[in-house]
Amino acid sequence: MKIINRKNLENVNLGNFISGRALHKKRGWIDFADTLTEEDKNQLSRLLGKGIRATNAEKLRLALDYIGGRTYGIFERVQWDAAHGWTYCAGQHYPSEVAYIRKLLIN
Repeated sequence: MKIINRKNLENVNLGNFISGRALHKKRGWIDFADTLTEEDKNQLSRLLGKGIRATNAEKLRLALDYIGGRTYGIFERVQWDAAHGWTYCAGQHYPSEVAYIRKLLIN
C-alpha cells in the first residue's frame, strides 16, 4: 500500500488513521497507509490531554502510538490540515466531547 501525501486528501481526520481509508481529491475513497508522526502524536496529546492526570496522559499517548481498531463518527471532528496541524471542531460542549474522545481512544 502506497503512502499518499496528506495534502492530496480531503478532510483528513483522526478517523482516517484508525480506519485506514481516506477521501482522495481525485480518486475518491482510497486505502490510506499513513501513520501518525511524532509531531502528530505530540499535537494530539496536547489537544486531547489538557487537564488530565499524568497516568491518563500516558495512556492517551500509548493509545496514539498504537492507534487502530474501531472508529467512531466523533473522530471525524479531530481534523488535520497543513496550515494548522490538528484541531478539534467542537459541537455543543467542547470539554465533554474531548473527554469522550479520550475515553474511546484509551479504552
